[in-house]
Amino acid sequence: MNDLQEEISAAIESSGFELYPDNQQQLWEALQNIVALGFANRTP
Repeated sequence: MNDLQEEISAAIESSGFELYPDNQQQLWEALQNIVALGFANRTP
C-alpha cells in the first residue's frame, strides 16, 4: 500500500501540484493537467 501511495504522490507532485490532505481530487487534477499539456502543442 505504501508503494501505491508513493506512486500517486509522485504523479501529483510531478505535475506541479502540492499534496493537501483535504483535497480528494488531487490525482484527477494532476492527470487533467498532464493531458492538457500534452495537447497544448498540437495543431487541429
